[in-house]
Parts: sequence; C-alpha cells; structure tokens
Amino acid sequence: MVRLYKGNELHFALELTPQATFSIEHFRKAVEEDLKDLLNQALLTIHNSEDALDLTIPGIDKGAGILQIQDITGIPKEEMLGVGDTDGDLPMLKLVGFLGCPNNASTACKTLVTSKGNNGHISVYDYAEGVVDIIRHFLES
Repeated sequence: MVRLYKGNELHFALELTPQATFSIEHFRKAVEEDLKDLLNQALLTIHNSEDALDLTIPGIDKGAGILQIQDITGIPKEEMLGVGDTDGDLPMLKLVGFLGCPNNASTACKTLVTSKGNNGHISVYDYAEGVVDIIRHFLES
C-alpha cells in the first residue's frame, strides 16, 4: 500500500546511463507495469525524455514550481523565461511569458514555443548548447 502525505510529495527522475542496454521505451513500459496501481488511481504521472523518466504526483510539477517562485520573489511569471524539452515541462512553459526549447525537444514543446511568436524561441542546437542559445537570444532581444 502506498500512502501519500501532503507536503511530503516527491519527484523521482530515473535516468538511463550510457551503458544501458535497453531503450527508454522499454524502461517506461517496465516501470508502468510495476506502478500500474498508482497510475490507474491517478496518483502518479510519468513523462519521459530521450534518456530519463520523471515520476511525479499530479499537481507537483514545474508549473507549480513557477508559481512558488513567483510567490517567493514577487517576479511575475509573465516576466520569467522557461526552457524545456519534454512534455513534463509543458506546465511550466504554459505559465511563463518567455519560453524556449532546444532542437531536440518534443513536438509538443516545439508547438507550444512556436505559438508564442516573438516570446518563444526554438534553438537550432540540442541540449545544453540549445539552452545557452535560448538565453543569448532573449538577452539580445
């Protein structure tokens, strides 16, 4: 039996190492099978990138983090920059005023970034190089 204690929720990231001998899809299916009871009860959400699975409790996501940062700092979310590459980043990207994604981002991320017009930027670079490009883009705008 799994018990969830409000205020003590966790977020797990399970990352494949370069030595892994199986795909992220295979890994996700195995994790989904092991955690099917939690998934069926909507007590857990799984998002994946090319090399990692993020396991979160619904409502505990990067969007909630943006709202907490806004509360703590007083910086309006509309003035924040969010950078994401997977569907797990969508709650954050939907809230911020400026958003970007590296070239290797999911289709959903790219679609959302494109919908923001001049407030969105898709880098031509992957991974960290893409993040640097996005930051430079908005600093030079």
